[in-house]
Formats: sequence, structure tokens, C-alpha cells
Amino acid sequence: MQLDFNYNGLFHSAFNLEDARAAGVPEAVLAAAAAEQAKQSIDGAASRARSRHSTMISGQGSMYMIKADEAARYIAAGSPADASAYALLSAEAQALQITPQEQATRVIEARDGWLLVAARIEAARISGKAALDVLQEVDAVIAGSDATVEALDAI
Repeated sequence: MQLDFNYNGLFHSAFNLEDARAAGVPEAVLAAAAAEQAKQSIDGAASRARSRHSTMISGQGSMYMIKADEAARYIAAGSPADASAYALLSAEAQALQITPQEQATRVIEARDGWLLVAARIEAARISGKAALDVLQEVDAVIAGSDATVEALDAI
């Protein structure tokens, strides 16, 4: 494992863990450096988990939010027969050859399902990273990170 860390007023980059230990760098310093590196792995695992549940192309996240907002507004307005004020909803319903009401329901169901998955991903990501901050040994940091990445990979 290669670590970047500050010790005795000097910045050490890509320092081999075993060499750092042999040089007498305190385990807590190495654990903190390992935690920073591990947090990046956890964020990567969260990103992979999200990508398994949504389309990861530029701007798609915004489109999902706009579509969900439009569907909610359509339903709140009583699902009017004339859905022309809801451009995305109307266009998608027409493309799928279903009613705007059916498409609004589909969009809201997809949003609600995504929110449940997103909550699980964020809970695992945030708690996993927070747990690393209190660990004082590199091996514990690695084990904690591996467990969090494994949990995220299962979502």
C-alpha cells in the first residue's frame, strides 16, 4: 500500500506502508492516511452502486429530477386530460403509447424506488467513511473500508 501523509513537518508521497512503519512513522499517522485513501474507494463503490440503478450519462440526473417534479405537479393538478403544459410527461407518454397519467405514475414509482436505493447507498457511504475516522490502525482501516465497499457492491 502506498500512502501520502504529513509527518514531522514533511509531506511524504507514495510512501510504502512497510517502509513507513520501519521508519517509525506512528501507526495513527499511517491509519489517518490510509483512511483518506480508503474514503476514495468507498466513494467509488457508491458511484458504482448508483450506476447500477440509474443511467449515468451527462445531465441524466437533472432529467430525472425534472421529470419527477413534472409528474408530481401533473398529479397534484388532478391529472388533467390536456397534459400539454407538461412537455416531458406528454412526450414520453406519447412515445410509449400510454396515457400521461400512466407515465406520471411510472415516473413517481421510479423516483420512489430510487430514493430507497439512494438512501441505502448514502447510509453505507457516510457511515463507512465516518467509521474510518476513529480507527488508529491501518489494518482496521483496510478492514473497515473493505466491509463498506463490499456492502455497497451488494446494493
